[in-house]
Amino acid sequence: MPGLIWENAVLSAPEFRRLPLFATANLVPYRWQGPVVLVIHDTLCEHPDSEISRLNRLRFRARYRRSAQRADLILTPSNASAIDIQTHFKIPERRILVIPPGLPAIFHQKNASHFNSHSWIPGLPENYLLFVGKKSARRQFPTILEAIRRIRQSGHSLKLVAVGPISNHHNYDDDLIDLGYVSDQALVDLYQNAMALVWPSSREGFGLPIVESMACGCPVITSPVNAIAEVAGEAALALSEITPESISSALLQLINNPDLQIQLRQKGLLQASRFNRSVFATKVAQAIATIAN
Repeated sequence: MPGLIWENAVLSAPEFRRLPLFATANLVPYRWQGPVVLVIHDTLCEHPDSEISRLNRLRFRARYRRSAQRADLILTPSNASAIDIQTHFKIPERRILVIPPGLPAIFHQKNASHFNSHSWIPGLPENYLLFVGKKSARRQFPTILEAIRRIRQSGHSLKLVAVGPISNHHNYDDDLIDLGYVSDQALVDLYQNAMALVWPSSREGFGLPIVESMACGCPVITSPVNAIAEVAGEAALALSEITPESISSALLQLINNPDLQIQLRQKGLLQASRFNRSVFATKVAQAIATIAN
């Protein structure tokens, strides 16, 4: 409610509402009268497999659709999202522009981190797996933890390190190190020293942790669906389904096959190089200029 009030009472006050608007988070104020470039990251509210709560569907679904139909130009990070925007919001292709995001220089492997994560994370084993982002239902976080538990029971000392919003998983205290938010430099070090990023999901609008991981030379295990398929390309270890068995099987492939780890690192670096921050910034600036002028 505070955000809704700010958008429609402060942001869209008479002195602003006829100006060009670059709206970066799916929504356009109701009373906006100027030209609009709208960023739509995803269409999760339209899909049952996105595990969006009923409350959030009620709060956002109609507002997202109205904002898309109001915009003069829509920017979106993936072809999968562009197709969804056309299908669910009834927006013609000519009003949609796909611009994949790029990464800050710190995430590229050549910019080696001088941050030692082992010095400030108690109990961090030499070999660990990484999860980055919100532990949403569509990313099947309990399933990942169950896979880790099975791997540990087979004699491997792996733990899962999670970065992002803290959540309590009391049944997995021995398997999980939940760090909360960390600095970019700490995150780079975690990527560079992890055995793999484990990041399955039923639906995403892009999947930035996948690109970050690949840029840092960290192998990726993910589910090759919708936007993730185009972001990861052929550079990730693909899960046929998101189950403890499939995840633990993929982990064992990495553990038992050092050559596979090397191949995934090399493919990942090449794939990540396609997401250029300078190109991204130039294309976004050009898109805004077409509307603002």
